[in-house]
Amino acid sequence: PDVEENDVIALTIDAQGAAHFSVNGAAVGTIADPDFGRDFSGIWLSPETTRPALRAALINGSEDSDA
Repeated sequence: PDVEENDVIALTIDAQGAAHFSVNGAAVGTIADPDFGRDFSGIWLSPETTRPALRAALINGSEDSDA
């Protein structure tokens, strides 16, 4: 969906590995492939990301959250 400033996009990965997306609390889609959620979130959250400053901001600036 189109998003605007201050919209909140969320990704939730369930116990089976399915990725559920929502925008401003409204469900917008699911991808059942368990590899997708891990790989997609890893773009920003993996310690090997190419955007370490963005990663730090997403995890509240804590570089020690990898443990």
